[in-house]
Amino acid sequence: MHQQKKQSHELAFTSSTIHDVLVENPITRQVGERVAAVRAEMGLTQAELAAEMTVRLGREIRPLTITRLEGGKRPIGVDELVAAAGALKIKPADLLDDKALPLGAVRAMSAAQSLARASNEVERAVREWTWAHVRMEAILRNPTVLEELSPQSRTWLKIVAAEDLGRLVEAAEEEAIQSVHTYDEGAADGSDA
Repeated sequence: MHQQKKQSHELAFTSSTIHDVLVENPITRQVGERVAAVRAEMGLTQAELAAEMTVRLGREIRPLTITRLEGGKRPIGVDELVAAAGALKIKPADLLDDKALPLGAVRAMSAAQSLARASNEVERAVREWTWAHVRMEAILRNPTVLEELSPQSRTWLKIVAAEDLGRLVEAAEEEAIQSVHTYDEGAADGSDA
């Protein structure tokens, strides 16, 4: 009986030790660090990566899972490795290889992904703006509605309705170009502006 208890305790200790070894596995840590580096380079949050992996896997991946994975505290399954690599626009082997990640390629994919996301947002925003503008013009043609408003409100509605989409886009482009120049200057001198 005493022998059985001792053996049971040793087995429990061995199980716990094996678990600790798996958690501190250098490959697990390397994969986690690489996922974190590429995710950060692409400007994705842990929640965004988790959502993309969820779609790719067909099962929920939580942001906490990404936190643990990136910290080397959770082993990654093969299916998760493939999903993470796909979400990060890199090859699964890039997460396992000992050589340095091609950050130029990561930056290029990040820029392309940002551009695609922004294009979708612009398209959606233009549709919303057009629909709102058409509704506003219809309201301004209705004298009954205008009579119900104060003179200040009528003036404000006319100013808003006079907005030109092309002018709004040009102003946004100018602001973005200025931001890019500021970023480029910071990158050239080594700071992150």
